[in-house]
Amino acid sequence: MPKEIHSSKPITIAEAYELLWDREKDAVALGKELSYMQKEAMDHARFTTRSSGKDARNFFEFLADTLKISQLGAISLANTLPNTIDEIRQILDVEGRKMDTEIIEKILSEIEKIDRLENIPEETKYIEEEYIEEKEVNPAKIPDDIKGL
Repeated sequence: MPKEIHSSKPITIAEAYELLWDREKDAVALGKELSYMQKEAMDHARFTTRSSGKDARNFFEFLADTLKISQLGAISLANTLPNTIDEIRQILDVEGRKMDTEIIEKILSEIEKIDRLENIPEETKYIEEEYIEEKEVNPAKIPDDIKGL
């Protein structure tokens, strides 16, 4: 049965990750664990977040309050942290809103101030190594129709 929603507000992926991380710590302290969907959401957020929740929220508020960008556009920019003027234009063009280059340059300069999370968290590195590992293939088991590819 779905839970009743009392209020809602858009949040960035980084904020969602921090909320789920806190919820997991609380659950472990009580001897419980997150639901399957919460675990999947947290794993997704861990791999896709590019900044801290605080930085993402501050950037979102700058975009929404100062530059009057819609919540959808501000969330998209805060989640992706684009590197070029063209990328920013593409994100904002979805809304049908054309922006002056001067405003886009302000956005880009704010993005450059944000500390990015470039490193994969230590607890998830094993996943990457698992898929990169090379395996030997027996040539006799390769079907004839794909041998030359």
